[in-house]
Amino acid sequence: MSVEEQNKKKKLRSDEIFSKINQFVTLQKDETANYNKIFTKVTDKIISILKQEDEVFRKYYQRPMYTGSFYKLTKVGKPEEFDLNLIFAIPDLDNAEIKKGRPGFAKIRFDKKKLSPVWVENKVLNKWLDSEYYLDNDKIRRWFEGVVEKSMSAFKNGNNKIILPIDSGSNYEVKVRKSGPAFTLCVTYESMKFSVDLVPVLEFSRAPPLPGIQQSKYSWNLVPKPLKDGENPHQNWRYSFYSHEQDMLKKFGKVKPVIRHIKVC
Repeated sequence: MSVEEQNKKKKLRSDEIFSKINQFVTLQKDETANYNKIFTKVTDKIISILKQEDEVFRKYYQRPMYTGSFYKLTKVGKPEEFDLNLIFAIPDLDNAEIKKGRPGFAKIRFDKKKLSPVWVENKVLNKWLDSEYYLDNDKIRRWFEGVVEKSMSAFKNGNNKIILPIDSGSNYEVKVRKSGPAFTLCVTYESMKFSVDLVPVLEFSRAPPLPGIQQSKYSWNLVPKPLKDGENPHQNWRYSFYSHEQDMLKKFGKVKPVIRHIKVC
């Protein structure tokens, strides 16, 4: 092989051009930190409001799970979209049977004989199970939507705009819209604009009933994604393996910048 051919081969192996391009498609640290700071303030305030407004939310909400491309470090452009899963631990969930649903989905069935009395006593919870004792994703999603709408309406001003007083002397304008399993909050603060998808989810540590997937140190989730067709669509909950995805991204070297490059192609 000639020297010229060797140099050409060496250039083809070089990541220099790739790295230079990556500087332009990667979110800038200062801007990211600023958005993340405001995002955290807004979501902490909203969760606090939801807790104050609704007893069921206050009792069964556990913690937030920050998801999406921003936290996977695969986001390109501006940090203007955030995903926030709100994890709930409802009664008897550990004893519920996870059954096969349509592809990518599962069903959650409770044992009538082992149900805690709260399922009958609580006027909200007793609507969440259908006649076959499957957990109804439509009912839970509508309950969550109602809690968000009612909680946010208390902060509407004379112009019918939702204004959240978070910092002393600072107001954050919020618009609410529904999108699939999420409730999207569009936030404006000074010159900054971003959206937050709030999604109620359930968390499991046992192995999911899927072929080839065994017990893992990572939990997984079921999301109440709305379905309109098929048999009993309200019984189907979409799988989410965000923690597993995060682990995979950490293991495979430069896969994150590769994903960012693909997004801008």
